[in-house]
Amino acid sequence: MSDRDRAPASPAQSKGGGFGRGAEPPSEQKDVRTPLSDADVESLKAGDRVRISGVIYTARDAAHGRLLPLIEKGERLPIDIEGQIIYYTGPSPARPGTVIGGVYFGAIGGAGAVLSEFVRKAEIVAYEDLGTEAIRRLEVDGFPAIVLYDCHGGDLYQDGQKIYAREDA
Repeated sequence: MSDRDRAPASPAQSKGGGFGRGAEPPSEQKDVRTPLSDADVESLKAGDRVRISGVIYTARDAAHGRLLPLIEKGERLPIDIEGQIIYYTGPSPARPGTVIGGVYFGAIGGAGAVLSEFVRKAEIVAYEDLGTEAIRRLEVDGFPAIVLYDCHGGDLYQDGQKIYAREDA
């Protein structure tokens, strides 16, 4: 096992708290494969460390700007999103307290070179005219991520703030 595969020491062990809904300790790493079933989504909790294998799509602001009107009109999308993961390469969290009805993964920001090791194939599949913001289909194997928001209302950001809050603050 390399250093990259080791989980960092959990602050939950020293403070008695944890990550994810109910302040539970972090889970063991879970392997997930796309497309995700409803049962897959329901089994994931905020704070779960995952390794994603299969297909994920990338889409940034401009692509989302084209997808949203199609969704609102009930029109066909250029990709099938059923059970798929859209890897948004910028921040787009739900509002605090909002249950999103799915799962929101996070990956290490600014570590594209490292994360690219887990990408086996990449191709543009929609909106090529958008250049860097085109929708890409990535085939990944063991892509590391963490569940930030789950379909049960779990929010790793809120829980993390509680864990790391200074006691004298």
